Amino acid sequence: MTEHAPAIRRLDHVAIRVADRAQVTAELVEHFDVEVIDSTDVFTLIGPSFTSGKITLLDADPAKQKSAPGWFLGAVLHEPELEQGTQVVTLPSGLVVHLVPSSLLGVSTDEVLRHALVGVVLHTDDDADDVATRLADLVGTGPATSEVAVVTTGAERSDGWVHVTSAGAVGAIELDHVGVLVDRAGAWRDFAAAAGRSVVDWVEASHSKALFVKSDDGVVIEFIEHVDAGPA
Repeated sequence: MTEHAPAIRRLDHVAIRVADRAQVTAELVEHFDVEVIDSTDVFTLIGPSFTSGKITLLDADPAKQKSAPGWFLGAVLHEPELEQGTQVVTLPSGLVVHLVPSSLLGVSTDEVLRHALVGVVLHTDDDADDVATRLADLVGTGPATSEVAVVTTGAERSDGWVHVTSAGAVGAIELDHVGVLVDRAGAWRDFAAAAGRSVVDWVEASHSKALFVKSDDGVVIEFIEHVDAGPA
């Protein structure tokens, strides 16, 4: 772990920009055990619960997009009904969802909610290991020892990960940012300032405080602190 970096608890969400929020929302709710947790004119938050890994849908808008274009390949959800292996589902909107079993997370089937977000797959045309190493430095963790291009977002495998790969091809859905849950966003703001990190934004909302930082490769990470139990 990067020296003096505050701890990260787990992967909180991935925010993606889509052409039709209503369509993608309907597809996710139809195909997976998730619900609309919150929805505004700006975003739609979807997942099995506010306290689990979620997907945030934003309208496609290159002018407002935080991350550089061309990163997003897919979301990884927990599927306890899978005994082994993985399953890939491509929704009509083009959203790619990778389903992984509890055994891959190293947990029993009831420890992580069904269809909670547990990972994000990103594409790069550069060396995937190098990109992952720089991203791991940004979030204060190390790449997984057996999977160099996989960046952990917590102490345990079940806390989530970001997989960087040069395989595959990106579609029309774009990455806005990856959100990781922290105890104190303010501590990360202080750390980022001292370390000379590229701070994109600081936001205090009704349920959270958040720092947005951009990696040297153009991926934006949100360090988010939940200040209450979330939307009622």
